[in-house]
Amino acid sequence: MKKYISIISVILALVFVLCACGSSVTPTNTPESTEPTTAQTAAPTEQPTEAPTAAPTEEPTAEPTAAPTEEPTTEQTTTEEPHIEEPKTDIKILAIGNSFSVDAMEYLFPILKDGGYENIVLGNLYIGGCSLDQHWSNIVNESKLYTYYLNTEGTWKTYGSMSVEDVIKTEEWDYVTIQQVSQNSGMPSTFGNLNNIVDYVASTVPSAKIYWHMTWAYQSDSTHSGYINYSQNQNKMYEAIVSTVKDTVLSNPNIAGAIPCGTTIQNLRTSYLGDKLTRDGYHLSEDVGRYAAAMTWAAVLGGVDVATVKYTNSTPSLIALPAIVEAVKGAQSEPFAVTPSTVTEKPALEIKTEELDDSDKAILKAAGKDPDKYVRIDLSEGVTVGAFYQSTAKYGLTINANSYYIATRYFTKDDLPIGSVIYIGSGYQYRPEGWQRENSTNTLPRPGNVTTKTVNVDANWWKGYNIRGFNFSNATTSSPTNGKSVTFDEFNQNFRIYIPKK
Repeated sequence: MKKYISIISVILALVFVLCACGSSVTPTNTPESTEPTTAQTAAPTEQPTEAPTAAPTEEPTAEPTAAPTEEPTTEQTTTEEPHIEEPKTDIKILAIGNSFSVDAMEYLFPILKDGGYENIVLGNLYIGGCSLDQHWSNIVNESKLYTYYLNTEGTWKTYGSMSVEDVIKTEEWDYVTIQQVSQNSGMPSTFGNLNNIVDYVASTVPSAKIYWHMTWAYQSDSTHSGYINYSQNQNKMYEAIVSTVKDTVLSNPNIAGAIPCGTTIQNLRTSYLGDKLTRDGYHLSEDVGRYAAAMTWAAVLGGVDVATVKYTNSTPSLIALPAIVEAVKGAQSEPFAVTPSTVTEKPALEIKTEELDDSDKAILKAAGKDPDKYVRIDLSEGVTVGAFYQSTAKYGLTINANSYYIATRYFTKDDLPIGSVIYIGSGYQYRPEGWQRENSTNTLPRPGNVTTKTVNVDANWWKGYNIRGFNFSNATTSSPTNGKSVTFDEFNQNFRIYIPKK
């Protein structure tokens, strides 16, 4: 009996142990399936569902996007901001030059302005025919022999008896340019003092970049006495200039680069314009030549895309604009080789018009005209501030440093047909210059100034002329040396031409 009891006791003990083990499993399941039912539902259905969604699709996706595409992109954008998103609006350029820097810089200010610059300082230390040797001697001796041309507002001002030292420290120049006298520009043996001048500039204005102004070869038929240095051969002179710049000038590590005006002019000579880009065989023509050189400076120093420039200084430049843009861009791409022009025929010049505003309509109604039958000519193209025509003396423009005059483009009979109306505002005047044909002087008496508010263009107005151009000025202006400066805004508001709708 005791034996059975012992066996039963052992069996009961085993059952108890097994039940105890079963109890320890059951409580483990119970908290996950009863109390933590919500938690477990949250884990397998909400947490895991959100976690995979948040991790694989939101968090991990957000991280790669933020790192590879947002952060690096932001860094790249920041690096390029000065050139694209936040372009420079200030520029200061000083030339240590001669008459060839006068040619190149004459129209630089309005081109830079058109290119987006707001604060512009242009300086030109000028001595006619000044060589590198003379410049260095003047620097060493602090000689006050220079005329200093300064342009900060669109008009050149003149200061006499200045030294390089007087001027070079007046501004924190961004660029300082140097050049050789033209007849020596392709003769390396005359460049002995170049490095001295460069060292002086680099130590005096260390923040400035130094550029070489590469000038142009003479016109083929030039009578300049220094043309003999190149056997009176234009191509030989050009190649000598290129070789000297490449081998002698740019070998100096302190010279940042060259402004290839010589190549721009040589490129342009292959266009329909031909070899007629100077006014005397070596100085650039006041319209196309000077404009093309200034466009080259603006492109190289200012980073201006010349294809977007709307300003032109004359009708010839407006007509030649496609060839000029092509020549400048060619010189930028290949500064030491000629890029032949594709503009081999003279482009046609079209008149651009604009719809009338309320003031235009009032002007025409006062003149007894029906505004619905007219459009207004856009006079902004080809206008030149600070210049005038003198038809009995020459066909082209004469520069007026005082800005007493503004000259329009040329107009033909097709441009200003009979029935057109010319308007001038109170306190202003215009002179309707006239010519019988292009590139010739007017053989009739020079027309007088007009202050009549509106004038009708009729057959008599055109009598004896085939081309007309206008000088706009303040009514008090009596000569290029006695008058009052006028601005483009004054011109745009107070001189208008209306033509009949076609």
